[in-house]
Amino acid sequence: MSSLFPDYQAFQLLALELQHRLDSSFILLNKEYDPEPCCEANSRRYFGFTKLFFEESSDWVWSLLARPSGGAAEGPSILTESTRLSALERLPNELVDIIFDELSMDKRHAVGLALCSKYLWNLLIRRIRSQYLRSAAPWAGKKVLVLGSQTSHLPPAFAELETYNTLKLRNVKSPPSANHRSFRLFEELIQLDFSVPPIMHAQEAEWKKAIGLHLPRKPRNWLPDYSEIYEFGHLSIFCLFPQDRTWILRNLTVHKFVSSNYLTTHNLRYAGLHPYFTFHHILLSRICWSSIPDSIDRALSYNNANIHHGIWAGHSFDIVTQEEHDETCGQEYWENASEEALAHVVHIWRMATDHLPYFRRRYGRIKNRISSSSKTVESED
Repeated sequence: MSSLFPDYQAFQLLALELQHRLDSSFILLNKEYDPEPCCEANSRRYFGFTKLFFEESSDWVWSLLARPSGGAAEGPSILTESTRLSALERLPNELVDIIFDELSMDKRHAVGLALCSKYLWNLLIRRIRSQYLRSAAPWAGKKVLVLGSQTSHLPPAFAELETYNTLKLRNVKSPPSANHRSFRLFEELIQLDFSVPPIMHAQEAEWKKAIGLHLPRKPRNWLPDYSEIYEFGHLSIFCLFPQDRTWILRNLTVHKFVSSNYLTTHNLRYAGLHPYFTFHHILLSRICWSSIPDSIDRALSYNNANIHHGIWAGHSFDIVTQEEHDETCGQEYWENASEEALAHVVHIWRMATDHLPYFRRRYGRIKNRISSSSKTVESED
């Protein structure tokens, strides 16, 4: 790769219609989510595509695009059977809500109050799930992309947007030099007054962190009535998206979809791979956008995978259950792109693991090409 370009690109997740922007730290699991986009070449948040693709992802796809299934978000059905309520618990619900509202400015305090009794804990769980519902699917039906810093123009899908036209007039088209790390477009986007939407998986991480500060390292029977707290299961955003159902990632722009059933089937076939294939891999491999193919990543050239001009960049998406899709699609024709999309993901996986021994050892290597007629596909760790 030419020395004119940095080792890695900075990436942003963008929904220009909403003027929303997310830093790439929201993509990876167990990262400190930072609302400010990164453009420093030496920053630890300056990731290459390969790292974003292979490292275990957060639930960013579900947080931004998934529509909750009906009835999945209901909280504990019975708050308490006891008649021995404290004076606080006997207050009207409106007053208890006001107290929680004040304490929720610092989640540690809200958790501290909730841990005083099972009744208050269940009230908090209901509030958290309501918060998730209010934050659900902020980008569903909106044009989205993952924009790299080596970018001189946006995908054609954004041509009609006023934001795009403003940027286009201000954009510097000349190639970057050694003194200019990135095209002006990326820097222009950083300077715009974009907002960060509420993100469910970031909210979940904050609540888990707050609970962890209250729970000492003691046996699970330390709080017998609160054993479920240690698994944090009640706080998971997947209370809205039960994984025993079939989910559909839909491209609303071109009427194509990818089924979670297809991913599950092939994850069994590629059992030696880790992490497993998810909607994260499907979407990330198809919505990246950059002007320079070689600048996607220093470690590996992805030229023949066409990642820098993702074929779905700037398209609109959502994730719904199979049942909801069948009910709402009516007579419209939807193409099942599951096989095509997964073949592209497998191709990227093979490219990286074939050329990078470290990746082959860590993530597993696919030895055979995927085939629709293949019943068994081998892999090795």
